[in-house]
Amino acid sequence: MALRRPGIEAMGGRKWFDGGGRLELTCRQPESGSISDLFPYLSGVMDTLGGSHAPSFIYLPIIYLDDGQVTAASVGGEIAPIEGYTIKIEFVEPTHHWQQRALSPPSSR
Repeated sequence: MALRRPGIEAMGGRKWFDGGGRLELTCRQPESGSISDLFPYLSGVMDTLGGSHAPSFIYLPIIYLDDGQVTAASVGGEIAPIEGYTIKIEFVEPTHHWQQRALSPPSSR
């Protein structure tokens, strides 16, 4: 829920996006780690921002209906004294103009 709330706020009451988009994930941690460790984390972030369900829960979409709408993604890491992450999403409108939405969830992950 820590990521879903900032996503809802960033969307400002608007419906989830129907088009494609790019997602950029930057993780901060006190020591260096392998970039490959971040790819499963990216998958979880993408699942959280879209609609998801299982036998015991249903989450409505926030940013997009399905993570298949993310046409490009990048993952990066930074050494920082406090753990956290930043997500930047750019939407493709039918006119091919990009809109940016930045999500800044709480600093712990």
